Amino acid sequence: MSQLLDVRAADNRISVSRLLTIHRTAHGKRFIRYSMVSVVAVVVAQAGLTLIYGVFRLPSAVWSNVIAQVISTVPAYYLNRRWVWGRGGRSHWRREILPFWIVSLAALAASIVSVGFAQNWGKGHHLHHVALTVLIDGASLATFGVLWIVKYLSFHSFFHIDDIPGIGRPSVDGRIA
Repeated sequence: MSQLLDVRAADNRISVSRLLTIHRTAHGKRFIRYSMVSVVAVVVAQAGLTLIYGVFRLPSAVWSNVIAQVISTVPAYYLNRRWVWGRGGRSHWRREILPFWIVSLAALAASIVSVGFAQNWGKGHHLHHVALTVLIDGASLATFGVLWIVKYLSFHSFFHIDDIPGIGRPSVDGRIA
């Protein structure tokens, strides 16, 4: 994981050849796929939050956020499980589904706090509904960004990636051990 985050060359610039090297590793491919699934989840969640709170005007930003996040979590689970971590067949309730939802609900709890704070702050400052919607969307997005790496590391362990034949733990030089 540290090699995914350490892409800067000695002169402090991101090296394209370093990124390509990382992309070729099993960890790099998973990280890129996880990133793509995250983009899908964010688009679904943000669009849902904007529609539910901003357009349909559900009075509570918190409940709008809960609905949007839960809706986005379903495709995120299946895309992560199948495409990122290569798991097929039936999901294991205790080893996959429950931990995934626990981490997702913990992220939702953090997002509820930030969205609730944003709504209270915005209403206290008499923001127009459009500005308030943008502030609430931003709070939700910022929370997701902060928790993104934590979720990746958690999901990586839940799906037991090292148990899958042909996918091992990357060594220091990027080869699969």
